[in-house]
Amino acid sequence: GNVLSAAFTIPSLAKHPSTGIDYTVVEIGRNAFLSHDEIISLTIPASVMQIGPFAFSRCGNLEKITFESASTTLEFMPTYNDYGSYSGAFADCPLNEIILGRTLSGDGTLWNLKWGLSDQYGVYKDNFHITCLTILDGTDISGKDGAMFDSFQGICNLSLVKNLTGDVDFAGYGELRALIMKDAAPKQNQTFTDLQKIRTTVYIPAGALATYRETDGWRDFSHIEEYEGEDMTPPA
Repeated sequence: GNVLSAAFTIPSLAKHPSTGIDYTVVEIGRNAFLSHDEIISLTIPASVMQIGPFAFSRCGNLEKITFESASTTLEFMPTYNDYGSYSGAFADCPLNEIILGRTLSGDGTLWNLKWGLSDQYGVYKDNFHITCLTILDGTDISGKDGAMFDSFQGICNLSLVKNLTGDVDFAGYGELRALIMKDAAPKQNQTFTDLQKIRTTVYIPAGALATYRETDGWRDFSHIEEYEGEDMTPPA
């Protein structure tokens, strides 16, 4: 088989060993990369439509996942036990950064990706600590599937890129410290807690300060700062 590397990208095409014909990779099967500790960063291409249960579980050094931009939805296929359905695709992985370029769906969206494996005492582990979430252009995290991120209380740097669609309830992002907006036009109908408005710094494109200060949901933030350039790395 192929030797995996620290920065591993699932190929969008795979050559049949006998015929030499290239086939599009549309599914990552159950247990496909179980316990590959050499993977630190993973990229899922736009061609992949389904990921099976435990596909990357117990990758003990997997910290970052990039879901490449796609207009199609990526579905996590569930497995079942006496307590219900779950995916466990990234169970027992120490994830701390996600770059999301498409909508995720299925019984095993990120809400359930971490569950499914247990230690010898039957205690389900939870070593997710997502500290940086980047939403790529046009990706919708609102609604039922978008709400999957509300449970990640470890999120402290949340980077939002322009063209985010839909309404997002930020009240569930309990440790939000930095909100980096890539669009000069403020998003409407966002929900924040009073504490977030005090301790979270909102970074906006240069020249947009007056507009944000006039917009409901944003005007009450104590800290709004402008930045120059197209990209900005979340502050340490």
